[in-house]
Amino acid sequence: MQPWSDPLSFKPGGYARGAGHGATFQDHWNNYWHVSTMVVNVKNNFERRLGIWPTGFDKDDVMWCNTAYGDYPTFLPAVQGPQRKGDALDYNAAFQPGWMLLNYKKPVQVSSTLGGFSANHAVDENIKTYWSAASANAGEYIISDLGAVSTVHAVQINYADQGCRQQPPGQIQCAIPSVCVVCKRGWQKVDGDSRQTQQPNRCAA
Repeated sequence: MQPWSDPLSFKPGGYARGAGHGATFQDHWNNYWHVSTMVVNVKNNFERRLGIWPTGFDKDDVMWCNTAYGDYPTFLPAVQGPQRKGDALDYNAAFQPGWMLLNYKKPVQVSSTLGGFSANHAVDENIKTYWSAASANAGEYIISDLGAVSTVHAVQINYADQGCRQQPPGQIQCAIPSVCVVCKRGWQKVDGDSRQTQQPNRCAA
């Protein structure tokens, strides 16, 4: 048998990208998952995020890892395994909700801009770029125009560490702001979150 050096997972596109260096484990229901490092490499050479991908074995017991649509929400299967006997397409059909990104490169308005951290970076689907307001004061805002009437299932805000110092464990990174969505009934508010936890990629569905 020929030895292979290719990683189990590989995610070359989307918001977060990585070569797949990580580890594989089983959850409480015996489902396999692969955790891998995703490259940021902006504030530090080794700046990373962690991605987690569904993993399993096909009918020939060849291991697979599905990173397709890995930046999108997915349902967690609370099912007694082994349930991943099939290919990655079987998993997509069963556990991907089918929600798509609605504001990619769409028009945005902001209250202010700090230096070169321009507003269009907020919707360019690139983990290495971001928009920053000129201050951390109350009243700063961003408006994302979807350009059409759309069904919004979830809102996700990916935070960058702009102007942050290294913090000791347990300190808050930031509070999650309130998000307002324009709907047929006017403005619908999604409440923020002031819990003392670090949530750089918080998603509210």
